[in-house]
Amino acid sequence: MGNGWIKHLRVDPIKTLRNYSDKALDYFVRRDLLEEKVEPIESLWELGEPKKLFQKQAMSGCWHYPSKSKSNDLGFNYNLLETYRSLRILVDMYGLDRKHPSIQKAAEYVFSCQTKDGDIRGILGNQYMPYYHAVLIEELIKAGYANDDQVIKGLDWLLAVRQEDGGWIIPFQGFLQKRRIAYGTKLPSLQIGGCHSPILQPG
Repeated sequence: MGNGWIKHLRVDPIKTLRNYSDKALDYFVRRDLLEEKVEPIESLWELGEPKKLFQKQAMSGCWHYPSKSKSNDLGFNYNLLETYRSLRILVDMYGLDRKHPSIQKAAEYVFSCQTKDGDIRGILGNQYMPYYHAVLIEELIKAGYANDDQVIKGLDWLLAVRQEDGGWIIPFQGFLQKRRIAYGTKLPSLQIGGCHSPILQPG
């Protein structure tokens, strides 16, 4: 690639990026922008933040949502949300992939939240949500699961529910999530199962 791209910018960002005190950021700047020879990516997996996340991961492969005031009505699976947040850090910021046991366990947990139709649901209740589904699939692909049957099934589902204009519809529950008070303690629901977890089974 070279550094020819810098001439198209008003300011050279390299110096600023190199001065930022972050070992992971510096690694990717040297590898991807400066095209330097760097140590194996596994060196980042030994840094402090990944290790803290490893310690917090549950045996099931998920990370527990920290709030004590969370509600589990209508199939909301806040642990799936926290797992997505942790995957985003581990995969995007520290380059972890399926070679690491933590990612393997997390992937198994995410796959356990996949419906028979192929979508991953639970973050916004028991209705499907294309954008959360898509970013979870994206993280799994980045982690090395591009050819996994369940990832392919998830991509097929995205294509199957795509609208004629090329976009995706946000379900009813997604619009009303911020207006729960107007419906009391619960929102209208389709009650369509989801993750293999008691909080997501139809009541």
